[in-house]
Amino acid sequence: MYPIGWFLLGVIFAMFFDLFYGMTSRRSKKNEDPYVTHILEKVGNRLKALRRERGISNYEKFANELNISRSQIGRYEKGEDLKMSTLIRICQELEISLEEFFRRFDVE
Repeated sequence: MYPIGWFLLGVIFAMFFDLFYGMTSRRSKKNEDPYVTHILEKVGNRLKALRRERGISNYEKFANELNISRSQIGRYEKGEDLKMSTLIRICQELEISLEEFFRRFDVE
């Protein structure tokens, strides 16, 4: 094959990869289980309430302290799924334990 042929083959492969990967990565990360969605919304509401109770009204500053993007903290507070390690870091920043975070946490 000529060098231009390999180049075109690479371009076609890259386009196909971008198309396929782009389609799979744009799927909604929103959980489809209504119960799980409900619990995640409660976790988000709890995060927001605790942040405000601690006098942290600006979640951008809070996000910077955690080294998490401002928009990501906003998504967590709206009920997007988050990793347990992230929740632990947030609780450390709020100076509370996980037990305290989930105390009086009604899941119904």
